[in-house]
Amino acid sequence: MRIQTIMMFVASSSLLVGCAAGGVTAAREVASPPRQTAAASVNPAGTGGDAFLRPDNPQLPTAERSSARIHARTGALASADIELCVTGDGHVHGASLVRSSLSRTYDRAVLHDAERWEFPGSADPSDLVTCETATVTYHPQP
Repeated sequence: MRIQTIMMFVASSSLLVGCAAGGVTAAREVASPPRQTAAASVNPAGTGGDAFLRPDNPQLPTAERSSARIHARTGALASADIELCVTGDGHVHGASLVRSSLSRTYDRAVLHDAERWEFPGSADPSDLVTCETATVTYHPQP
């Protein structure tokens, strides 16, 4: 009991001294809004965009985690061309870099995240793999 009382006295004395000196402020927890995963803009590279498949919900969570580093390298816009190969059931079979963004961090993030995207499946899921080149654009935050 004596040790607990002494500890409480020391803690409250420190708080009073800190408040009197202006060095301690009351801490408030401020609830920050939930951070949404960054969406990518995916467009056909070059021509022939009519037949281009668009991903259902192209997110870039890996790029979002490195947003400040990507922004430092590319500025307000990061863009890379990737080749996406999609199976008949809409899953990505493979992704490869065609044109770099000049940020190795972004390039790796795009390839990692694009391999997890899903596309609308075709009427015949036994169709062969379709490969298209796409420009993936992202607006990193500093």
